[in-house]
Amino acid sequence: MRLFEALEKIKKEALISFHMPGHKNGRLIGEALANPLAIDITEIPGADHLHEAHDCIAETEQSIAEFYGAAQSKLLVGGSTAGILSMILGTTRRGEVLLLNRNAHLSAYNAVQLGELEPVYLLPKLERRLGIPLGFDLETFKRLIEAHPEAKACLLTYPTYEGVCYSIREMIEICHDKGIVVLVDEAHGAHLKLNDAGPSSALDLGADVVVQSFHKTLPAMTQVACLHIGKKNILSERQLNALIWHLRALQSSSPSYVLMASADLMLSVIERDGVQKTKEMVENIRWFYDETAELKTLGFRRFADGDPGKLLLEISREYYERGDWDGFRVSSILREKYGIQSEYETERMCLFMAGLANEKKDFETLASALIEMDKKILSVEKARRAGVLEGENLSPTYELVLPQRVLSAAEAAAAPFEAVPSADCVGRIAAEYVIPYPPGIPVLVPGERIPDTLIATVKREKNEIKVLR
Repeated sequence: MRLFEALEKIKKEALISFHMPGHKNGRLIGEALANPLAIDITEIPGADHLHEAHDCIAETEQSIAEFYGAAQSKLLVGGSTAGILSMILGTTRRGEVLLLNRNAHLSAYNAVQLGELEPVYLLPKLERRLGIPLGFDLETFKRLIEAHPEAKACLLTYPTYEGVCYSIREMIEICHDKGIVVLVDEAHGAHLKLNDAGPSSALDLGADVVVQSFHKTLPAMTQVACLHIGKKNILSERQLNALIWHLRALQSSSPSYVLMASADLMLSVIERDGVQKTKEMVENIRWFYDETAELKTLGFRRFADGDPGKLLLEISREYYERGDWDGFRVSSILREKYGIQSEYETERMCLFMAGLANEKKDFETLASALIEMDKKILSVEKARRAGVLEGENLSPTYELVLPQRVLSAAEAAAAPFEAVPSADCVGRIAAEYVIPYPPGIPVLVPGERIPDTLIATVKREKNEIKVLR
């Protein structure tokens, strides 16, 4: 089956969307974009130019900047990836030190490799049961800053994929005290501005450059993102100019006007109704948690400072450890029986992404499905409860360590390599990334020596791994 036929088949399923993109199958902007080919044009008179915007695109970008409180906002048609690459490569020079949270998106590692930068990693605290990254210890962060006064920039991911927020304001202030530029991958936080009762955007908390994926949590088409320059940024003129240059170099010279138009439509929606629709979403989520509060084999993990739109369903340990029920099976049943699509799943959990375009009936259907599924799991397992394991499961899904760095990623990429069985790779130097999902934290970066403590993880992810000769 080819792509278009596959997409048509999925469309006919009419799935209830608790996944990206945030328009949830065309809600809120679908009517205006009913015939996208009619505006699929190029840079003809009256249409402006993305990379030299002076007219309608410039006006849209200025309106975005005013709404978000930025000094400048630049539309991205290459997703947050284009923005992350541009802000890192634009604010650093070859060989300089970049402070980098180890749970950064792969695009940040690609920027390190392309720019031949020296990464200094900040390790997140981990949620022990699910193995997902949480926040950072501020005292450890301060010591890291003190140990690397030569650092030019710091890249932080906020919020995390799972919606975890942390004390980023303090981290920004610590960096600024040392003259370090703060770059934030806020791909999953474009909606934070709309919720006064929730976590704040890093842009409002003083970050210098913030990249947001509009399409992840707001009603915009996939690939639409934005790069914001903070009003009180400490960028030098050289850094700002280099950043803008990289945006032009790394993005298409023929950007999609359909994508850019969807960003403008999204802006109109949130300017007019964003705050109210966010309140309605939060109320629907509160109702949903109350409705599912009596689940026995499933339950929702909530974090005090988390994004309310990320619903993290955990499979109870005693049922997960039997091997009959896991996140993959729950997600599959939701899709096949109830027509509900989650964002992603693992053995231990399912993540549901709610957004402005989700309606009350979506939450009602999901709640009803989970309650019915919970009863089914109980009935299947009831006769076997005598053998349930006791005690707390203290093993995360992987062990986060920092292997010895022998070569830079750029040096490793240029070196000869060979593929060897994973079981035989201890002590060898990695020639490729190993990134378990969840939570997407690289356990190995090219140029790092493979320790025996990671061999189980490596074997779980790959049968073979590329190592340097």
